[in-house]
Amino acid sequence: MKKLIPSQRADLEHKLKHPKDYSERNRLCVILGYDEGISTKNLAKTLRISPITVQKYLREYDSENKTGSSPRGGSKSKLSQDQKESLLKHLQEKTYLKVKGIIAYVHEQYGIKYSRSGMTDWLIQHGFVYKRPKKIPGKLDPEKQRIFIEQYRALKETLNPDEEIYFIDAVHPEHQSQAVCGWIKKGVQKTLQTSGKQLRLHFAGALCLTGMKIFTEEYKTVDADAMLDFFKKLEKQTEARIIHVILDNARSNKNKKLEELLIPL
Repeated sequence: MKKLIPSQRADLEHKLKHPKDYSERNRLCVILGYDEGISTKNLAKTLRISPITVQKYLREYDSENKTGSSPRGGSKSKLSQDQKESLLKHLQEKTYLKVKGIIAYVHEQYGIKYSRSGMTDWLIQHGFVYKRPKKIPGKLDPEKQRIFIEQYRALKETLNPDEEIYFIDAVHPEHQSQAVCGWIKKGVQKTLQTSGKQLRLHFAGALCLTGMKIFTEEYKTVDADAMLDFFKKLEKQTEARIIHVILDNARSNKNKKLEELLIPL
């Protein structure tokens, strides 16, 4: 095998950090180790593979730059091209929680029977992974988001030096013991004392991204009076002539007292 140049070695070292499988890891270790002067015999002994396999890995990298395993062989795909495209479209539209549901669908639609492992391999080969869906707010409105982003960008572009933008929100952390997982001997029951009352703390906070300015106040409860007090204190602690605030639709932010203080965009 030819001596590796620095760029080749850097690429192989990067791949070794996140190998696709143990076979690719072995190939990369063989290629890098041999380039460092380790004999094929010692590489085979260390990696617990045969010297013939080591020589095969070196030969395939030298001729093909091969670092990964070849796709597994086997019989021709059971599904025709049209059936495959139809199934891919169906799986994009409907999410199955278990592989057996897909197997049943394929058998019913195409009269073709797959094993669980066979269908799992088919899904992986076609880019599917088993994962949780991403949660998004139920009332998400993409059009309103687009309008807000445009207004926010326009505000930033026209902001004067004596003006600031603050993002404001309230949080209500619970002052209570929280149970988490830990290594406990089987059959042993460990306990965690909790408070008699689930006490909550209430904070209002403001963040200005310019200079990362943060202002917070604690209140017994976050209501209209608390937010009015918060805005007055925020006004005193900044030297800005105009403060632009971005709020959510919390009830405490919707009241006549604040309307007199705030001018909506």
